[in-house]
Amino acid sequence: MDAVEYLKTLARMHNKQADCAHCVLPNGCDITKDAGEIKKRVEIVEKWGKKNPIVTRQMKFLEMFPRAEITDGALSFCPNSFDPGYREEKSCRNISCGECREEYWSEEVE
Repeated sequence: MDAVEYLKTLARMHNKQADCAHCVLPNGCDITKDAGEIKKRVEIVEKWGKKNPIVTRQMKFLEMFPRAEITDGALSFCPNSFDPGYREEKSCRNISCGECREEYWSEEVE
């Protein structure tokens, strides 16, 4: 696990906890210089990440419709055609349709 992946997983782990009192890391989110504790934290975050993989909208959709069309790694459906909330929130900003579809379909869901 590289540093970027570690930090992303740590952020997901932090956001899934009820509060800091339930943190599984030694000393919670406090920064440490102790090499042993750093190694332990990385092990905990890696283990948590393996037990709690990211589930995306696209993964959920493909469970129901496994033969849906995919273009450049993202479902071909434009979010604006069926998600009015998305339309109001992020409708056709200054990005390409492909970037928009990738952003929408790769978003993490419960």
